[in-house]
Amino acid sequence: LGLAELERGFFLEGSLRRVLCALVLLGYHLIATYVLGTSEGDLEMAQVILDDHLKASPLLYPNGAWFLFFAARLEYVKGNFDLAIEKYKISLNSQDEWRQFHHLCYWELMWEAQEYADKLLLESKWSKATYAYQKACCMCMRLDELTPAEKQELSETMRSIPGLKQRIAGKSLPVEKFAVKKSARFFAQGETLTLSALELIYAWNGFKILAKRYENVEKINEYYWDDYLLAQLVKGSCLAYMNSPLQAEECFKFIVNNEKKIKEDTYLVPNALLELGLILLRANDLD
Repeated sequence: LGLAELERGFFLEGSLRRVLCALVLLGYHLIATYVLGTSEGDLEMAQVILDDHLKASPLLYPNGAWFLFFAARLEYVKGNFDLAIEKYKISLNSQDEWRQFHHLCYWELMWEAQEYADKLLLESKWSKATYAYQKACCMCMRLDELTPAEKQELSETMRSIPGLKQRIAGKSLPVEKFAVKKSARFFAQGETLTLSALELIYAWNGFKILAKRYENVEKINEYYWDDYLLAQLVKGSCLAYMNSPLQAEECFKFIVNNEKKIKEDTYLVPNALLELGLILLRANDLD
């Protein structure tokens, strides 16, 4: 009922509430449903609203920062990441008076690079502990590439997180508590974290969006399937010797079923078949 009333308000030409209805609808369909829910927003409705404000004649708000931001967000949730980045930067450059709005764009662009996570940490006051942790996560994911100076910066950033935690109405933010615990884990594990940036993407429901462009993950490395199937072979071997033959069998069958995707490591398939045979032999399943 609430959405229906908002849509009704949006379609009332000349209404003072029309713009507010449009912004609330865009926020719901492009942000709330992805961050808080398991369903998708109405992308067609979002496109209608954006076309009305950015493309229709006469143009209502051709350079409106909020509408440009939501246009970028729409491309992002569609999986058009390069176009989304381009539009976020257009939104970012559309005004200079409201720096907090820049921080919103930085948050979205942070998934592109460490640069914007650093900008948030330096400029925004909302939750410096969160921003510091997210910057550190970006650095952790490229730990092997860091210079000694950058590794020192990573350590100092992680060490600063507990001191950046703030209390609002006597309560700590859950996301800041998480960041503090992870910073402690970082030092307990010898200054490393496992898949820290991917964990953040999961926490913010990002895989739901990445799933729309799965091929982007595969393009990261032309030997993606060789590496992935090698990991499956090792995993299956470990499971076989841990008395989990059924799970091991799934790993080896997965390798065989994806044989055509292998670029160079063709030995993986015969080895997987050998391991499958050994599992069956140990189970006395000679059929």
